[in-house]
Amino acid sequence: ELEIGLEDWYNGIHPEDVDQVEPKFETFLQSGDLDWNDEYRFRRADGSYAYIQDRGRKYFDESGTPTRIAGAMVDITERKRSEKLLRQSNERFERFMQYLPGLAWIKDSEGRYVFANAAAVKAFRTTLEGLYGKTDDEIFPPETAAQFKESDWQALTGAAGFLMVETLEHEDGELHYLAVNKFPIPSPDAAAPLIGGIAIDITESKRTEEALR
Repeated sequence: ELEIGLEDWYNGIHPEDVDQVEPKFETFLQSGDLDWNDEYRFRRADGSYAYIQDRGRKYFDESGTPTRIAGAMVDITERKRSEKLLRQSNERFERFMQYLPGLAWIKDSEGRYVFANAAAVKAFRTTLEGLYGKTDDEIFPPETAAQFKESDWQALTGAAGFLMVETLEHEDGELHYLAVNKFPIPSPDAAAPLIGGIAIDITESKRTEEALR
């Protein structure tokens, strides 16, 4: 139902998107680019807006002058809605993990760290960049790494996970006691499971027990 020309098309773009789409398209018209591709909201005939993927291609006459653009709009509203829900779910997971009163991390089946909250990164005395993709052997002293790898193995071989007390030297230079729960996380694509871990520092409790004894 669009009229010939650009004005009717521009008028159909959502008011919050038109200021990004129009300059981008004008730049495309003046450029040597052949293909156009963008995503934005566009008004349907009933007045509601749909997220669409807009793709087009320039066509030229014999002198090389662009004469027209042929393209198509594809409704991607459901995809955008799914992406938003997934993004919100990931954000909730991140907030939950960061505010968890303790350490939390996830490793892949090869023992490489793929997630850690701020408390874990601090206790491990590293950075996210220095942790992700690395194994315990690359992060910790040999005795500490061996301790962690052994409990990882026990967690993977037990469907209900594995509870234990582990020790780790923190940035204060002292040996801390951690109550650790490690557990397998099934992969949705039938790949090898991940290894999840949550730990609470119980150093003060251990010191109190020793003092009572």
